[in-house]
Amino acid sequence: MGEEGRDGYVGESPFKNWTITRRVGKRGHLLRESDIETILNSTRYDQILAHTAATAECRTRGYWTAIEYLHEEPHLYVGGDMEHFANATNDPLFWNFHVMVDLIWERWRKKNQNETERETQYPNNDTKCSGPEHFAESPMIPFAGLRNIDGLSNNYTDNLYVYSERPKCSKERPLACNSRYLFCDISRGDYHCASKIKLGGFCRGVKTASEDENPCYQGVCRGDICEKEFEDD
Repeated sequence: MGEEGRDGYVGESPFKNWTITRRVGKRGHLLRESDIETILNSTRYDQILAHTAATAECRTRGYWTAIEYLHEEPHLYVGGDMEHFANATNDPLFWNFHVMVDLIWERWRKKNQNETERETQYPNNDTKCSGPEHFAESPMIPFAGLRNIDGLSNNYTDNLYVYSERPKCSKERPLACNSRYLFCDISRGDYHCASKIKLGGFCRGVKTASEDENPCYQGVCRGDICEKEFEDD
């Protein structure tokens, strides 16, 4: 997806010379498995669709388990355009990231709501808790003819798209991540599929579940750094 140069602009990727900036790793953090589990294990919809910019007079102020709160950290982690609301959609990473957020949201719906609840449970309209543009019946800008609550429709995943299960690996199935971009990481004791490390990235301490798998993308780990793989490797 590209790497930032000294000036913050993205280069050496399909998005080279796009007018976007990044400041990776200066603030925030990536989504952690514990963040995802926190969301999925929250059983009430108002803990997920919470009022995250409420006034002090709001009686139903936001819970820290709200998706909006937890999804902000990766925005800050990428930095640059992604850090600012008005510019975030300039970065292609925005769209990749929000597909992941939508997957988590859909998993929560399937786990904690029936079909009717998925389309009807929405925070109360209260100007002490949010602006009227966020109310259920307000127009879903810029989509003419749609209301905000229409975003809860089951039609999206019933008729337009479905999500595959997140890849998983185990001691018995160490090569089950099934992607050239992933490897089965056991560095922290558990078995989980993780993104491979780019060339030049640190691979010190990274442990794979199988000797047949490499944690580096298009390279090998030498001297704690992922380097380009030579033909005789």
